[in-house]
Amino acid sequence: MKIERDYNKIYEFIKNCGTITKKKHNDNGTSKVYNCITAFDIETTALSEIEQSVMYIWQFCAMNMQGEYMVTYGRTWTQFRDFVKGIPGYIICFVHNLSYEFCFLSGIYDFKSDNVMAIKSRKVLRCEMKNIEFRCSYLLSNMALALFANKMQAKWSKMSGDKFNYDKKRFAWTQLTKNEFKYCLYDVMSLCDAIRKSMEADGDTLLTIPLTSTGYVRRDVRNVMYKCRQQIKDIYPTYTLYKLEREAFIGGDTHANRWYAGVKVPNVKCADETSAYPYCLECEQYPIGKFYNIGPCTKDVYEDLIYNKGKAVIARVEISNIELKTQMFGCPYLHRDKCRQVEEVKVDNGRVLSATRLTTSITDIDYKILCKEYNFDIKILEAHHSKYGMLPKDMREVVNNYFCKKTELKGLEGQEIFYDKSKNKINACYGMTAQNPVKQPIVYKDGLFYEDEKDERELLEKYGEKAFLVYQWGVWTTARARYNLHEAIWTVMEQDGEFLYCDTDSVYYIGDVDWSEYDDYRINKCKEYGAVAYKDGKPHYLGVMDVSKDKIYEFKTLGAKRYAYRKDDGIHITIAGVNKKLGAIELTKKGGLDAFCEEATFTDSNCMEVKYNILPKPITYEVDGHKIIITNNIYMYRSTYTLSLSLDYAELLKVCREASTQIWREIKV
Repeated sequence: MKIERDYNKIYEFIKNCGTITKKKHNDNGTSKVYNCITAFDIETTALSEIEQSVMYIWQFCAMNMQGEYMVTYGRTWTQFRDFVKGIPGYIICFVHNLSYEFCFLSGIYDFKSDNVMAIKSRKVLRCEMKNIEFRCSYLLSNMALALFANKMQAKWSKMSGDKFNYDKKRFAWTQLTKNEFKYCLYDVMSLCDAIRKSMEADGDTLLTIPLTSTGYVRRDVRNVMYKCRQQIKDIYPTYTLYKLEREAFIGGDTHANRWYAGVKVPNVKCADETSAYPYCLECEQYPIGKFYNIGPCTKDVYEDLIYNKGKAVIARVEISNIELKTQMFGCPYLHRDKCRQVEEVKVDNGRVLSATRLTTSITDIDYKILCKEYNFDIKILEAHHSKYGMLPKDMREVVNNYFCKKTELKGLEGQEIFYDKSKNKINACYGMTAQNPVKQPIVYKDGLFYEDEKDERELLEKYGEKAFLVYQWGVWTTARARYNLHEAIWTVMEQDGEFLYCDTDSVYYIGDVDWSEYDDYRINKCKEYGAVAYKDGKPHYLGVMDVSKDKIYEFKTLGAKRYAYRKDDGIHITIAGVNKKLGAIELTKKGGLDAFCEEATFTDSNCMEVKYNILPKPITYEVDGHKIIITNNIYMYRSTYTLSLSLDYAELLKVCREASTQIWREIKV
């Protein structure tokens, strides 16, 4: 490890990397950017007595394209400001989770609105500080630093946090151990090398590397969709249609069967749909024409459009007297939060079990699912229809190329980086289609973030000027995926299995299920549209079910994003807000799945709370005779997490348990 304390040598190293030309955003001029990968990071100490945090070391690494590097550090913000002053020109500097560092930096530098780009409140994508452009490498990689460095085979790995005592109080005057220094400096060294390897794999430069993980896919698709500009322009949604599409948009389907929630179920199986969203993009049909508004219509006209004329239909509807066809069905489809003007509703963890009346917005795909699972009366308030067809061939070929590369490279020694790149790209395809074209810009001012209040019609029109996709394709992608997921649930039930839990593209169930008919349909679709990859002469298909070979001895769920199971290698958990690894260890110590229940509390699972401290003026605080100047910071502290159920969900589960005691008693181990 080459630690350089002479900042002038760092500056000289940056100069020797040379420059590349960057076009300015505000005019037709150009500027020079040093062709040097740099990374910045800080370590902080939490002062629990005043709920503030202070930085005790900052670290900076500069690396050329050959992997040669210099790394330095400082212990105070004054030293950092002095370091920044000497940087010889414009540099691009990566920070893993820039949102955290930005809060501290905003206490020592007055960022202007034009210098900050955020995608959500407090979620900073990039910012400029003098001649440094900071970029968030977490949003670029969509991975924790340790995983990103590992995937990109960086020369250095992020040192395990298990070997670093975060609870130890450290300050600018604290003497750090050799191991503590390595922990700090390896962060920026591994990040620089991971960025370098990532750029090499995609043929990028510092000026072409995307800002986000979906940026890679957007770039590839945009390049091939150039010839489809007129088609996109012709079918680009009006503001009226866009609002309807937003109402109808739903993401992945995640739900627990209320009849088994809270019950430890033995001998469970899990089936995952292979690349669920890419399958939909390559093999399903989408609205590819202009939508025509026919206003209100009868149910007969509505169903004629769907079933006889094969149209893509999106509609606002009024539904009355809705109830499940089978009261034992465990995954009701209709989302309560997508409904309006609801009367006398019964809800299952966010899903409608029954209601006397409601209004909602749905696609024809949603309607088909509703008809399969519910009895109801319907009134069509407003309907729009378009013709169905396949997505542009060039776009589908981009998706299939990712799938082919991922398949061909899997397990090949020396190709791990390219395999992971292809895997990440194919997983990002859906996110590209579902991007909201009307998104209020996030404005930063005086330490605060807030949404601008621009006219939505103007935002939609502006986005349309450069659009290479239309929002309805994202709406239909998730609708198609939800239909496939529910078809998997129906398949389980039709073969006398029991559905337990689902999440977007996976189903947990008990029983012996033959997936051959389900798979054959998708295999034929893949063959029809060329969505096939080959490895060692063997074909691989999208959309088919992959049943886990690992035996799940016990499974238990307490609702969406709350489940645990036991396999040969121990307990596994998924609980939003709880570290999977540490939570599983804690649950094991407390008795395994028997301890996974309502009111269970996780105390040792790295559950963190965050407090944003935006200070109107600096605070002076004294520690061990040293005065510390505290400015804007983020105070993070360990917390506990208690599994709790909403009152209505807890009452529903109680009713289900009382009604189905005999069913559970008959489950065989």
